[in-house]
Amino acid sequence: YYEIADPNFFEWHTGVDAPWVSFVDLDDDPLTQEVVVLAGADEPALSVISGPVDSLGVAVELGSTPIVNKAVSAALCDGANVLVLTENNGLERYNIVNPTEITFGRKIDINADVIVCGQGPDDTNAATLNTLTGEVNLITASLEIASTFVAPGAKDVAFGDLGAGPTVATCDTPGCDIEFWEYERGLSAFVISDGDGLYLRHGTELTQVGTATGALTIGDVDGSGADEAIVVSTDGSRSFVT
Repeated sequence: YYEIADPNFFEWHTGVDAPWVSFVDLDDDPLTQEVVVLAGADEPALSVISGPVDSLGVAVELGSTPIVNKAVSAALCDGANVLVLTENNGLERYNIVNPTEITFGRKIDINADVIVCGQGPDDTNAATLNTLTGEVNLITASLEIASTFVAPGAKDVAFGDLGAGPTVATCDTPGCDIEFWEYERGLSAFVISDGDGLYLRHGTELTQVGTATGALTIGDVDGSGADEAIVVSTDGSRSFVT
């Protein structure tokens, strides 16, 4: 993200073999930015790193804890807990409120390879997806499975609220990403990025809004107060903002 301008931070950070990262604010300090990193193939660990938002100083690791089993996917929930899917069919919860003492909370058995967090239906705040079977599990804050359904062929999952309350949506084209996007004030939709471009989905209808392909995320990159859809090419060489 462009907010962290210190080249030492990026040099330190990009040198980590990190399959998952997430930005978080743990200290309410406008001069620093914390990053949660799930890194290491042979000895996986969950770490919290803090770096400056300007050119002064370097990044430091605030704390780290080992992950016993190889991680498949992870998500940050409520700015306080990281949910980690592991290859032995486990879902583990780690609390990072005190980054110097990251604590393991609970583990449940679940067979999935995608996880997202957000406000879901029926007071759920996480969803897991098994991309082989299409099974979706909705998870509560206490790490209980509230409900399960099958979305045949699903490759990604997201939460959103289109006006009738929280809901969950999936996309099913190979390599697709799906996110919820309020693209104008009062106007929102699920947005899908796949090998053919960028699409808004209203109900069952798809409207193409861009031709860029790659990984999709939503964020306010220009400081306007409105979120943009950001697509990063698969090789990481180009980014497109819609």
